[in-house]
Amino acid sequence: MEKLIKRMLIDEPFYGFMLTTLDRRYCNSIPTMGVCFNENMNAELLVNPHFFNQYSEEIQMKMLKHELLHLCFKHIIMVDDFPNKELFNLAADLEVNSYIPGIPIAYYPEMFGFKSQQGTLYYYRELRKQQEQQQQQQRKQCCGEGQGQGGGNDNQQSDNGQGQGNQRPNQDQDQNHEDQNQVQNKQQQQQQNQQQQRPQQQTEKKKPFDDHSVWESNENNQAQQVVTAIINDMLVKTAEGVKSRGYIPGELKTIIDALNKPLKPVFDWRKAFRRFLGNAYTEHKKRSRRKESRRFSESAGSQHKKRASILVAIDTSGSVSDRELREFVSELTYMHKTGTHIHVLECDARIQREYDYKPGSIKGVAGRGGTRFEPVIEYYREHYRLYETLIYFTDGEASLDFTVPQDNMLWVISSVGSRKEYPGKVLYIPKQQD
Repeated sequence: MEKLIKRMLIDEPFYGFMLTTLDRRYCNSIPTMGVCFNENMNAELLVNPHFFNQYSEEIQMKMLKHELLHLCFKHIIMVDDFPNKELFNLAADLEVNSYIPGIPIAYYPEMFGFKSQQGTLYYYRELRKQQEQQQQQQRKQCCGEGQGQGGGNDNQQSDNGQGQGNQRPNQDQDQNHEDQNQVQNKQQQQQQNQQQQRPQQQTEKKKPFDDHSVWESNENNQAQQVVTAIINDMLVKTAEGVKSRGYIPGELKTIIDALNKPLKPVFDWRKAFRRFLGNAYTEHKKRSRRKESRRFSESAGSQHKKRASILVAIDTSGSVSDRELREFVSELTYMHKTGTHIHVLECDARIQREYDYKPGSIKGVAGRGGTRFEPVIEYYREHYRLYETLIYFTDGEASLDFTVPQDNMLWVISSVGSRKEYPGKVLYIPKQQD
């Protein structure tokens, strides 16, 4: 496996880098291989060595890429959205294999008469259509055979030999004509049946070469959101990791570009500040020729702007994902557009860094350790006269056994953060749909 990873890092660096982030377990509990999330919520690759070692390195690399694409396309959490699990498993494989030619035991869209690279939902619907057509054809065949068996001897007569002799020449001609038509109709019907049955027969026989049963059914919405966030973080991190190589696979570029787009603001911070801060503003004067001086005609006047000064803390502990940090920075950007002066503290178990915020000033964060809110609370208690409020961006995963120095403290909880009682006002970032 280590040899394969090194080779992938050279040949396909994105997938090679992503593979290094997965936990790997070799076991006989599954017949082939698969991907899942373990009890620690880490993405895990499961491999049966007896199955895997049957194939060449080229095929093994393609199989590993197959599993990684199941993660990238989030098939692992889509299973509950499709009633027919067998068709979904096949449809998910058809999407993935569209980008990996040459796996001898895999199935491809062309085998079913489908276009390549159309997506799981498209393949699922088309497979359902073929299945329904086959079921209708089977019902028609059953009805047709019943009618044929019931109407064969209705016109038979026990005529005497003379009567039969008078009608025999015409009957022979008609019978020959009918036999030829029946043979032709039967051949045409068989061809039609074969064409209609072929996709359905493939659907029934073809199953994924990997084990999709490890995609445990999960009706917990919160867990699905967490898994979605983890996969998105994985994609963004991997893209950053191979950025120097300038290599992002075409099949994932659209997904990663969408993840890197600036998030839309969740809150109207102008209204939020008016509501939370009231008239607690400092005066900011600016000379402007757009406003004429009242005392001196044709001279520049003064514009009086109300500008708040606030303290913002960003939770940089290890429990906060990169996606959550993007949510925080996005809100901070729109908060800055209100003209507010923002002083930032980055804190995990202690304050790691502090600075005045400017757009683009956050390229990375310091910390990624444990979580404690007390260092920021103590800082605010010592400097509260300098700031109208403290706004704490966090996932809430820490003890709240303390009191805040002012009533106007505001907690902003991430989309997958903990919903509980916070000492002060609180805003929850809505769950993101990816």
